[in-house]
Amino acid sequence: MDAKGRNLAEDVPAMSEKYPFWNDYWEDKAAKLEKINVPTYILASYSTQLHTAGSIRAFTKINTDKKWLRVHPYFEWYDLYKEDSDKDLARFFDHYLKGHDNGWEATPSVRLTLLGFNQPSVIQRAESEYPLARTRYVKYYLDSSSSTANNKANDIEVGKLLLADSSPTISNS
Repeated sequence: MDAKGRNLAEDVPAMSEKYPFWNDYWEDKAAKLEKINVPTYILASYSTQLHTAGSIRAFTKINTDKKWLRVHPYFEWYDLYKEDSDKDLARFFDHYLKGHDNGWEATPSVRLTLLGFNQPSVIQRAESEYPLARTRYVKYYLDSSSSTANNKANDIEVGKLLLADSSPTISNS
């Protein structure tokens, strides 16, 4: 380990240069989620990609039946300070840290938000699991001839390289 300073903090930029790809060094730093077995309240947000995937991964891997996932549509910090969000989290802490019998355990273990494009969003839809057992996974294939996605690979031209336009034309008309 390359460590610097009085507190022997790792030099992350130097280690990133030394080990640019995932290896045993980086694996040692990853959280061992399956070893977590305490009551857990997890937030996930559609607003940024910074924490969303990790929050959902943690929910699926944490080794406890006492875990709750709430997916909200707001920026992370905005949701954290909303009064109803604050009260919800306080109920969780009151139950598990102070021993209050406040009905927390009846809270749905998963509450999802469904973003409504061209219609109202559904906020905090109660579910009992995540991922949902009724999820239907569909593969889509990019079709360069029509600039669309298709769920049948044999309907598209195969083997053509698709490149993103790095300098798109922007028009005011």
